[in-house]
Amino acid sequence: MIASEIVARKLTELDSFRGIAIKEGDFLYVSPERRNAFFNNPYVTSRDAIFQWVGFADGKPAGFNYSFPIRVWADGVSYGGTTGSSLNVEEWARKTDLGLILPAKGVEITSKDGIAIAAACSQMAVPLHKINGYKFFFSPRYIALWRCRSVAELYLPRWLVRPFSLIGDAALGAFSLFARFLGCCALHGYRMVEIMPEDEKGLQTMAEIVSSDPHRFREDHDIAWFKWHMTCSFSKEGPCAGFLLQSRKNGKVVAFCLAKRRFHKQASRRGFKNVWLGSLVEWGALPGYERKIGWFILGVALKYAGNCDAFEFATDDVVLGRFVRKFGWRQVGEANVGVKVMRNFPKWSEKAIKYQANWRIRPGMGDNALS
Repeated sequence: MIASEIVARKLTELDSFRGIAIKEGDFLYVSPERRNAFFNNPYVTSRDAIFQWVGFADGKPAGFNYSFPIRVWADGVSYGGTTGSSLNVEEWARKTDLGLILPAKGVEITSKDGIAIAAACSQMAVPLHKINGYKFFFSPRYIALWRCRSVAELYLPRWLVRPFSLIGDAALGAFSLFARFLGCCALHGYRMVEIMPEDEKGLQTMAEIVSSDPHRFREDHDIAWFKWHMTCSFSKEGPCAGFLLQSRKNGKVVAFCLAKRRFHKQASRRGFKNVWLGSLVEWGALPGYERKIGWFILGVALKYAGNCDAFEFATDDVVLGRFVRKFGWRQVGEANVGVKVMRNFPKWSEKAIKYQANWRIRPGMGDNALS
């Protein structure tokens, strides 16, 4: 019988844990990108903060789950919450209870006000989180294809891949030009500008747009959150990029988008290989400008067409989903967000917190915008 144990690991223990030096390639090694993100988390108040829970089986490290603080907005108040990342259990230890107790332990200890969020969980992780008391919300995931090579490699004989890709890419390129033209017409009088993390005024505008959302509950994406996600990342491909939709007449910002670009050796269970994927993780529009957001999202996606094979986002907004489908986007599976409300959370007894319609759902919740 394998005996399991869960141990907290602090930020001060990145290079040495339980008296053992941790070097690159070791099971518990933390990449420079993750270190930078953990240390620059604006909601971490101490270098002694716990950032990882390590599971031991038969005295050996057998699994881990990262844990870090976030903020959650509920009925006009911002609360301290937590999220997890990269739940990992070695194959030889998967018959233990580590997959259950690793995320549970982190939530119980590190959530300041009794609420936790988990996003983009794998099919294996979702049932484990449900057992731990998470309520999951699901949103359709939409994908726009910009290049054909990965599709052709999966479904066609090798000798047909190149000619099909050339013809397909030309057709997609022509359609993209047509979509750009329509977008320019629809957004006449506005321009899309990329925002830098040093632009405090722009970051404040993005946070204010989030605050204008009428939903009762949301992950609190304030100025500090935006700056963190535009300067830090868990990935070598870099942090998120921000875009504003601005009036040419008076400079007023009416909408924003936040997107990332990632390389996947294998994308999806279908087996698409060596794919550059752009992902929209956050967006919003001021009240009265909601009809602009679909065209703006399309414009951001087209901006990534030059260096990505495809672009994705997930939304539970039926109108927005219907809009992108008109431009050839296809629904491929679902994205998920899990919420765990504990007894010490002030809104624990509120039934409304358990219904997706009361939440502002975005793909960038939890660790997903950093990953």
